Amino acid sequence: MSDPNAFTDEMRDMELDGLPRLYLDGLRWYNGKDFFLCHELLEEVWRHSVGEHAEFYQGLIQASVCYYHWCNANFDGAMRLAKEALRRLSPLPREFERLQLGEFMDVFVPQIQPLIAGAPGLKPITPDDAPKWNLTPLDSEAQKFIHLDPYDPDAPPMIEID
Repeated sequence: MSDPNAFTDEMRDMELDGLPRLYLDGLRWYNGKDFFLCHELLEEVWRHSVGEHAEFYQGLIQASVCYYHWCNANFDGAMRLAKEALRRLSPLPREFERLQLGEFMDVFVPQIQPLIAGAPGLKPITPDDAPKWNLTPLDSEAQKFIHLDPYDPDAPPMIEID
């Protein structure tokens, strides 16, 4: 369950199984390979977060946008964001906010090494090359929600952001 001091009251009012709904929305879109929309949703959670939670969300945003840039052959942007994501996410526990962060980092860290090194002949990756973000078990309502295809017209509506 989320640290009750990690978010503003406004964000706590939008929780599902103790996690911000926008966070779960962001995970859905990331796993659906829409890295830019993931970034937009997680940015709203980040703005309402404090301390290591803010670092966590900002790191996820940076990792997501890193993949967005890398897929679009913006290697400089991808490299800068990869470095920042690594700096923010590396100190955190292997499980944070129910995300299996260690599993992600086990793929992300070696995968971004050519970017960080500025290796010659870098090529764009495909969205499918990005490792998934997996959660520890959630209650049945949240578990159903997180596994829905974000492009499914029957999926629950996303939260509107002002």
